[in-house]
Amino acid sequence: MIENVELKWYGLNELEDAMSSLDSKTKDSVLKGINRSLAKRYVIDRLKQELPYSQETRDTMKIGSVKGDKTGVIAGGTGYPLTFVEYGTVEREGRGMIAPQNQIGPILDAAIEPLATEWARELGDSIMAQIEKKIKAGERKLNKLG
Repeated sequence: MIENVELKWYGLNELEDAMSSLDSKTKDSVLKGINRSLAKRYVIDRLKQELPYSQETRDTMKIGSVKGDKTGVIAGGTGYPLTFVEYGTVEREGRGMIAPQNQIGPILDAAIEPLATEWARELGDSIMAQIEKKIKAGERKLNKLG
């Protein structure tokens, strides 16, 4: 498991300035969309590709919302078979035990750096798109007045 990852985001101050010009509902919508998109691409799709499980088990890998956080998402396996295989089970009477197989952790660790880089890029693109949309709406209003 990766202990420390150092990431540098250039232009973060500019992004913060641009985000402050957006209303909170738009800001939340942009962040939630980016988070869902990247969770699918870097967590769900990678897990489905790289784990040797049945389609039924792969179908339990989903993206959900985080209660109490308007922009948060949670991604991963929701079914018990993944938990059993990843963490193992205790000795069960008449059925033996399942030995833990650390397969999910390395996949997720490998996705941290590219996900963070892509998140910053998509955030910048999404904010600029929202600002351009507001500018165009303002121009239309000015044209109607003039």
